[in-house]
Amino acid sequence: MVKEIVKTIGDMARSLFRNISLVLFVLALSGCFSTWNGEEEANTATITIYLGGGVSRSGFAEDGITNESDISYKLEIESLSGGSIINDVEYIITVGSRKAQAVVTPGFWYIHVEAFYPDPTILYAEGSTAPEGVELRAGQNNVTIHMGRPGGPFTVSFDINPGAGTTPGPVSGQSFLPDATGFPRTGYILSGWNDPGTGNSFSVGSSYTPASDITLYAEWSPITYTVRFNSNLSGASGSMADQSFVYDDAFQALTVNGFTPRNGFAFKTIDFWNTQANGLGDFYNDGDSVSNLSTIEGDIVTLYAQWDFTLDIGDDGPGDGVIFYRTLSGFTCSYDDNTYYFLEAAKTDLGAYRWQVTNTDIQGTSRSIGAGRRNTALILEPGRDNAEAAKIAEEYDGGGMTDWFLPSRDELTQLHNNKGLIGSPSITCWASEQFNISFAHSHSFSSDPGYGSGQSNKQSVTNMAPQVYVWPIRAF
Repeated sequence: MVKEIVKTIGDMARSLFRNISLVLFVLALSGCFSTWNGEEEANTATITIYLGGGVSRSGFAEDGITNESDISYKLEIESLSGGSIINDVEYIITVGSRKAQAVVTPGFWYIHVEAFYPDPTILYAEGSTAPEGVELRAGQNNVTIHMGRPGGPFTVSFDINPGAGTTPGPVSGQSFLPDATGFPRTGYILSGWNDPGTGNSFSVGSSYTPASDITLYAEWSPITYTVRFNSNLSGASGSMADQSFVYDDAFQALTVNGFTPRNGFAFKTIDFWNTQANGLGDFYNDGDSVSNLSTIEGDIVTLYAQWDFTLDIGDDGPGDGVIFYRTLSGFTCSYDDNTYYFLEAAKTDLGAYRWQVTNTDIQGTSRSIGAGRRNTALILEPGRDNAEAAKIAEEYDGGGMTDWFLPSRDELTQLHNNKGLIGSPSITCWASEQFNISFAHSHSFSSDPGYGSGQSNKQSVTNMAPQVYVWPIRAF
């Protein structure tokens, strides 16, 4: 009977010890911390925590991590023999160290370890004692905890969520997280990859080693772009600030036009803005609500103002002349490199004059629209005081304007095309273009407006026998 009672008590004790377990949890978070090492005393017991090595565990490699940064953890230690409870005491294994120690009162204990740096996916904790009961004795290192990296390699798969194209294949072990090549999403950039289990995000191109088989989900960010407004009219005044847009945002109204046109122009009443200066692109009205004008991050979308003429061919110009040529695209005046849109001519000729009194070589004159004023300036360069025709044209001040000149050949052709506006003259007029040192180009309003290479289209610069007239024009 006594033996049975002793046996029963023994079984009960062993069962009690078996039900007291050492519970070890590891959650790793980031941070850097300072070193703590407990001092062992005669009436205390010590728990030692090692980084890697010492104990084997199936599927884990205890020495698979390096101590490149401080590793911080907390101990929650509860006495099972009526002793004190230690909660959330922080200890650290610092860079270059392999262990830290926690000092406790001897007795039976429940131990909970939380390692919160580095990443929770790469650390585990494991005790070296059997779980039947943990008795921490005075002056002894009774419990040893080892931290290491899980085994593997594990596989990371990808969900492009909802990019279009080919999903990257799964990768085993360490890899660099892919960019969006092969699975773009219109109007978006791939900003990272997300672990839905933890909510953690990882940047594109970063090194990633999974701690278990996992699927990462693509994170997309809408692109941003800028709308820039261009007056598209030389001489217009005012300015407009750039306007920022985000792809797939709600429709946003374009800024209302803030440009004031130059003389002779007015805003178009419809299709006021265009993506091309010549008006052949996509068009928008002033203040239209728009979205998704670009799919490129950081793009600048330029909208060009579109204009209508308020002055027509045949109308009076600012110089009290008659407008004989206009163009919405404008032309460049080689005299000052500015853009002009109209040509006006004096309403009558200024009389017949010689091109020059004596032969002087004038280099650099040309025939194009926009060249006449520069040609005139070249003819009248300082020291050349014998150029009658150019001087008479340049001194004309119709309408109080002082920028009249002798027209180029192509400018005279345009005047010929509208000669009815100036009384359909049948005279021959000088062009401001030299043929050679002895001859200059001229134009007969009584013949075809085009130019060949025949003698009839040029005159001796000093010859007064043919009556060649001066008909000044100006650009604005």
